Amino acid sequence: VGRELLDKLVVVVIVMCSWDGEEYGLLGSTAYADKNAALIQKNVVTYINVDVGVGGKSLYADATHSLDNFIISVADDIIDPDTNKPLSQVWDKQISTLGSGSDFTSYIDHYGISVITFGFVGDSENGVYHSNYDSFHWMELYGDPDYVYHVACAQFWGLLTIRLVDAEVLPFQYTRTAQWLSESYQEALDVIQQNGGSNQVTLTDLQQAIKEFEAAAVTLEAAIAGGVQNLSALNSKLYLAERQFLGSGLPKRPYYKHVLQAPGLYLGYDSQSFPGVAQQARVQDWVQTQVQVQELAKHIRQAAAWLSS
Repeated sequence: VGRELLDKLVVVVIVMCSWDGEEYGLLGSTAYADKNAALIQKNVVTYINVDVGVGGKSLYADATHSLDNFIISVADDIIDPDTNKPLSQVWDKQISTLGSGSDFTSYIDHYGISVITFGFVGDSENGVYHSNYDSFHWMELYGDPDYVYHVACAQFWGLLTIRLVDAEVLPFQYTRTAQWLSESYQEALDVIQQNGGSNQVTLTDLQQAIKEFEAAAVTLEAAIAGGVQNLSALNSKLYLAERQFLGSGLPKRPYYKHVLQAPGLYLGYDSQSFPGVAQQARVQDWVQTQVQVQELAKHIRQAAAWLSS
């Protein structure tokens, strides 16, 4: 979903993509992003990803955390086929930090575009995924016999898109990001302490940067609640804020530029918050850990200034 201002008229464009080469290394989605880098960095509001749309009855979602509350609000209005209750009432509302293993990777990690990825999952131990049994026969007999969860998936996907397109004010809430930053700060502190770096690394500046970001987010949301005249400028500020978290690249992984989150170096698809700090702390390189702490604080402060501008 992207926006472009043409003669003071906001033109909203929905681009629907079906990527090739995902299993071979996210080839299609990465090639498209790199080929259209300038366009997508300027205009793309959010990338909505569906990889495994339906493999069971349980909704999962990973996302840029500024969109957490928006996702939950959409789940309020989609009915779970099995219980006939709103999805939000049968879902644990746990929205995880983005890792990797799917086509959103370039968009968040290299280009700083907010991402939502979701689907319906079942028992991950049943052995069907990526096997010869992963077939229409299995789906029609066991997975989703009446395809009702496929319908729910399409409804959820569609409603996310429509509400982004129709929003007068884009539904980013950076106070939620600030909350997640505080949680991630504690996780980073734990990693440093567990690896013997308690007296090797100073986190005061990082802690202060998070407080500045939180203050900026609170002030911005208060201003939005009070009414904003220049909606175009406000919406640009909201969707471009994520770009402020792009650095020069993580140690040994220059393509991964997002300083707040990345797939863990040794975690497979799972996410690592404050990845540069955690990566250097785990090898007990305290000089470079401090460098990563300062890089992280710089970009959090840069994002705070962006929200305040």
